Amino acid sequence: DDCQDWTLHDAMAENGWMIVEMSRLLNTEDGQDRAIRNDADLWAAPTRVIAAWGEDNTVSYHGQKKARSSVRLFADHSSDITEMQFLLEKLESSDGHFDIIEDNFEIPPTETTYHDTCKTFQELKIDLPEGQSMIT
Repeated sequence: DDCQDWTLHDAMAENGWMIVEMSRLLNTEDGQDRAIRNDADLWAAPTRVIAAWGEDNTVSYHGQKKARSSVRLFADHSSDITEMQFLLEKLESSDGHFDIIEDNFEIPPTETTYHDTCKTFQELKIDLPEGQSMIT
């Protein structure tokens, strides 16, 4: 990234844990950053987070020292229903589901890569229930 938009406020490592406090604008308008969107609505995807670290203060390839996860940055924990309960209820009341997977795409082992894919309905090769001709 040519422009570092993050501000480090505090960092500490203790007993195998690393805690970092930092900030940045939700939308930096930097073409190399992704805007941080309000993910409080359970219909919205949680925010994906990646991290990498090294053994010292130099910037170099991190090897296997990396992590990834998803978190709801704008979550309202006062809700009566958990995200998992919400998803299970939607799955139980739905007509079914299907997975869209990317085939024949190799993720490079040493550099960050963003990959977008677009498939037509025919390319998905979905077996719809009898009498159903479309997905809504």
